[in-house]
Amino acid sequence: MSRIATTVGAFSAAFLMTLTSCSQPSQDSSKLDGHYENATANKLNTLAGTFRAVAEYEPSQGVIISLPLLETYGKTDFAAAIVNSDVDTLWITVPSTFTGNVQTSSVFAGLRQALGSKISKVKLVRQQTPGSLTVWARDWSPQSSVNANGEIGLIDFNYYPNR
Repeated sequence: MSRIATTVGAFSAAFLMTLTSCSQPSQDSSKLDGHYENATANKLNTLAGTFRAVAEYEPSQGVIISLPLLETYGKTDFAAAIVNSDVDTLWITVPSTFTGNVQTSSVFAGLRQALGSKISKVKLVRQQTPGSLTVWARDWSPQSSVNANGEIGLIDFNYYPNR
């Protein structure tokens, strides 16, 4: 069985960075394919069966979490378990003002100790637009999808404006 990316998979960091926290205010329609916040029922029906969101429990190539999971809630053991589950990459979204990096920031000291050389699997993605970085990345981060041909893509559910 091939592994499916729960959140980021084989996507480039630059592409992911442009989508991080990309929800549009409700008064603005997004020009990105996949944003259908102002769509009609007929438009949405044309998409039925063309792709599906990948479930959180499916095998993963990559996982995205937010910095508050480590910094506020101290879940270093959780982040280490994700990396040790054999994902290719653990992406950690940090505020645009964050100036540290995985190798030197004290926020990641425990994670460096827990992972040793596997710390190279941890990548930071700086938030590109203002908004909350809550612990529930599934609510605000781009999500992976699979189309009928098994190809992986990213979608944004736009749960919350300005997030």
